[in-house]
Amino acid sequence: MPRPPISLPEATLERAIGGDEAAIATVWRLWNPRLLRFLRSRRVAEPDDLAQTIWLEIARNLGEFNGGHDEFRRWFFTVAHRRVIDNGRRIQRRPVTTPLFNHDSPATEQGHASLDWAIGLLSRLPDKQATAVALRILADMDVIDVAAVMGKSPGAVRVLTHRGLQRLGEITDSEGNLRAGVTESDSLALTLTS
Repeated sequence: MPRPPISLPEATLERAIGGDEAAIATVWRLWNPRLLRFLRSRRVAEPDDLAQTIWLEIARNLGEFNGGHDEFRRWFFTVAHRRVIDNGRRIQRRPVTTPLFNHDSPATEQGHASLDWAIGLLSRLPDKQATAVALRILADMDVIDVAAVMGKSPGAVRVLTHRGLQRLGEITDSEGNLRAGVTESDSLALTLTS
């Protein structure tokens, strides 16, 4: 069954452009369901999160919009389409990561909890690399958020994360165990003490 077209009265749109909160809420109620359907049709992994980003951009620039209902619809979905493309690019740029440890590895069998083992491995990195890797991998934050937290540029965060993961790869084998040649004192540094 086809959905009825969205009816956004010109007066409501004009009030929303002028900053009227009730009118903006009406615009949101009318357009958000369609936006979410659009995002889901584009197979966006987190459509609600991306919708929030889009609405923030719409709200920020609404006062500069000039036009009626049809122009608003085109502008609205142009913004949405561009954010979907940006989202896809961001996901493609994310490095493919491999676990720092294998849950069936001897390290786990020796009594190391997986998270403690990973945190212990991070303690072998220089502080800035450890922070970047922890925020990116353990906290699952994107580069922009990590950059804001660390007061670094996104490029610097990417470099720190890359170097940290590279170093962790050098000190561990494919199963997440320390490579041969690691001393007992090095191993002790990997365990967390209470």
